[in-house]
Amino acid sequence: RKSESGDNVPFALKLLTSKGPDISKTYVIEQENAFEGDANVENDGNEDDELRSFEYFTFSKGRNRFFAVAIVNASGKILKIGPKMGLTVVYQIHREGISTPLQYVPLRESWTDNIFYFSTIKFKKSGKYTISFIVERSPGAGAAGRTIKPLIFPVVVQAERIRC
Repeated sequence: RKSESGDNVPFALKLLTSKGPDISKTYVIEQENAFEGDANVENDGNEDDELRSFEYFTFSKGRNRFFAVAIVNASGKILKIGPKMGLTVVYQIHREGISTPLQYVPLRESWTDNIFYFSTIKFKKSGKYTISFIVERSPGAGAAGRTIKPLIFPVVVQAERIRC
């Protein structure tokens, strides 16, 4: 079979809901402690970023633990992306009012099925968040991935009860 022009050209990021969960626009948490830290305080540089993120969420366990993301061509075919291509798929979690990401996870290589897997999260604090997947290009990447748009998911987390 003759290969079509553009078969191996990275075109888009795709969230594969057949391999992992979709991202909901709204999450409801059972309860939130009203006196656990100030959710809108910027990191002053003295606090470890990873520990700070666990104030807002934990990583999920059990079923549906990973978001599945792939780089696809214009036809929607999943492409194999190795480190030599100079593309990195990044998973970020932001919270409104905090300029730095709560989580920043770059992957330069996909799993053996050519899919990038990122841990799902269980929110602990209400608020407005953004979950995003972006492609970063290294300086030697050439034209590869230049036009890939990020996947951005605004998420609202609501608490059923506030514990005082």
